[in-house]
Amino acid sequence: LEIFRSKSDASEYVHFGTKVLDKIFQVENLKKDVEVYFRVDLTPALKNGVGNVVMVAVPTVLSQSPNSWETRPVIRKWIQCTNLALDVYDANSKLVVWATDFKSGTSISGAKIFNLKDSQSFKTFPGTSAVTNQFGIAEAPATGVNGRVEVVVEKDGDVAFLQYVLTEDRCSESETKWFVYDDRGLYNPKEEVHVKGYVRNRFLETNGRFEKIQLDFNLKEINFQVEDSRGFKIHEGKVKVNNFGAFDFKFTIPESIKNLGVASIHFTAESSTYSHTFKIEEFRRPECVAEIKPLQDKLVQYNSSIILKGSTSYFSGGSLGNLPVTWRVSSSPISYSPAGLSKFNFNADINGNQFILTKSETLKSETNENGDHYLQLEFLKVPKVPRTLSIVTSMTAVDITGIPFEKTHNFLLHANDYYVGIQPLRDWFDGGKLDVLLVVCTPDGNIIPDVPITLTSRRVTWPKQKKIVQLLSESIPIKCTVDLTGNNQDSIMTKISAKIVKSNGNFHKSSVLVRSGRVSSETIPNRFEKIPRKLAKMTAVKDVFQVGEQAEIQVETEFFPCEGIFMQYCNGLVTSHSFKMTKSKKVIHLYIVEDYAPNIHLGVQLISQTYRDDQKTEMMPIVSTAELKINVKSCQNLLEVAVVPNQALLAPSTSTDIFVTVKDGRGIQVENAEVALTVVDEAVLVEAGYELKNPLEIFFPERKFAEISHESSRERIQL
Repeated sequence: LEIFRSKSDASEYVHFGTKVLDKIFQVENLKKDVEVYFRVDLTPALKNGVGNVVMVAVPTVLSQSPNSWETRPVIRKWIQCTNLALDVYDANSKLVVWATDFKSGTSISGAKIFNLKDSQSFKTFPGTSAVTNQFGIAEAPATGVNGRVEVVVEKDGDVAFLQYVLTEDRCSESETKWFVYDDRGLYNPKEEVHVKGYVRNRFLETNGRFEKIQLDFNLKEINFQVEDSRGFKIHEGKVKVNNFGAFDFKFTIPESIKNLGVASIHFTAESSTYSHTFKIEEFRRPECVAEIKPLQDKLVQYNSSIILKGSTSYFSGGSLGNLPVTWRVSSSPISYSPAGLSKFNFNADINGNQFILTKSETLKSETNENGDHYLQLEFLKVPKVPRTLSIVTSMTAVDITGIPFEKTHNFLLHANDYYVGIQPLRDWFDGGKLDVLLVVCTPDGNIIPDVPITLTSRRVTWPKQKKIVQLLSESIPIKCTVDLTGNNQDSIMTKISAKIVKSNGNFHKSSVLVRSGRVSSETIPNRFEKIPRKLAKMTAVKDVFQVGEQAEIQVETEFFPCEGIFMQYCNGLVTSHSFKMTKSKKVIHLYIVEDYAPNIHLGVQLISQTYRDDQKTEMMPIVSTAELKINVKSCQNLLEVAVVPNQALLAPSTSTDIFVTVKDGRGIQVENAEVALTVVDEAVLVEAGYELKNPLEIFFPERKFAEISHESSRERIQL
């Protein structure tokens, strides 16, 4: 295998394996940059139909000039002829190997698993790493060379291998997690900022599968620096870390601060850093406000108009008249889809709207004595292809102190009061026919029947071809077949458009662009295809499970009987087992443990057989997969805090007592817990948009599917 990967010249393969074929093939009808296909019989190189073959193809001397012979191209392929299929899953320090029959998907027990290093060959296998159990599963060590390993399976003389790229060992991963908050989020100059924070170490254990949180007892002190919105230092200091891994401090914002906006606090603890932000603003109550309202609540479309009423008034109440106002109106095309029909295309611009510039106009006037001004927008010019537009209107007025204030109002200009949508069931189709779905609906997504539809299919590439079909909408999406037979090209582009016209002349049109092609049986073999992959379905009886519960997971597939592997992932593969399905549905029971919190990912891969053609004369394998996330609620890391004031209603300049109760997730009161209590004016929190994060989401973040690693030899096999 190492020789195969390192050598590039055909002469270097002379002593590689046993030569079984040395033949010159005459290629007919050869043209420049055109692929041709011919068959090579591999039977002499196989034993009982299985084996590994290296094929090297080079051009002959007659097809090359003497000057270019040294740079002749060499095509080399390692071909596996096997009935064994391999699936390899990453479990960090080990690999889980699932061996199945390539054709039927049946698990293969008693198969030997080898971890082949680069310096070894198939003739000198190392010691057996593992043997598959009755379910075809074995665990092999995840050790290799240069970050990759060759996983080899052997059963009764049939040998197959799969190269697997090892993921980085995450067992030693450790990071510092910070939970920091302030008391208000929004401050004036000269005001005091109170900051509270917690620091924890988060690391992975049990072969990198589960996260653990612990205190860093070596951390005694944290440095911090406060910077304004432009990065200038306004304060710095050090703060002690207590036995709870917590710290708190306060500082005063300088009165002379010039750069208002988003300020930041930068923390440094040994090799870890963290930043927290807050706002510094000067509060000034607005003297005047503006408002924009449409006089009629209606659908706005072409050949119609809308009247907007703009009003100016004092913030404290009362109209503010005779003010100069500036209206700005802009329009830009958008991709609009009615509710519930996102899979359909309702846009005529198949190339997108990225090259269409936004149009805008500016109008100046003055409010009347009541502070009102009316703006009438007329959309009388219907474009050649009506598009849905986003209309943005803004009114800017200037108060008596010379300070401007503004109000914005947005609405949609619809292409029609009815929309026609089109959905091709495939983006690419072989031959001249394609099924599409059509629907007519209102902008709210209500499907409208009995509307005439003109369906046009126009070939973009030469030779040009156009076909028109008249249809009638129904109360559900209708299916139509676009027929473009008679094409002799290898690849064509076709524009399919659907159009509806109202009695008032308004119309709507949507278009899609699809690629079609006809495969020539003389050049490309009709058996040249990949193993099909389908989606199975996996559901749970509920969304959130408690630790100690038993979850019922239902797996559903349309291809059965089949064999499958059920996998549980956290930050790596936790466990796996195979199973059989004799019916379309199967229930798998999963016991929920503490380590699964806050969530665990489940996956299944099913292998079955289906008919290869409509005549049902030949079977082929088919792979189905499904994934599911289960949320797990843990009581171990949860504290419930109840805050009750002695008096719910207080007068200014009075005091009261606050009673705080801390309980764990089981409802048992907790002694000696550290409590941080903040009392803030609610109006300030609303103005700042203040939101206190959940520390559990910081220290125990949700796991993601992206951490799953899997390789399958079926991805590389061609039928």
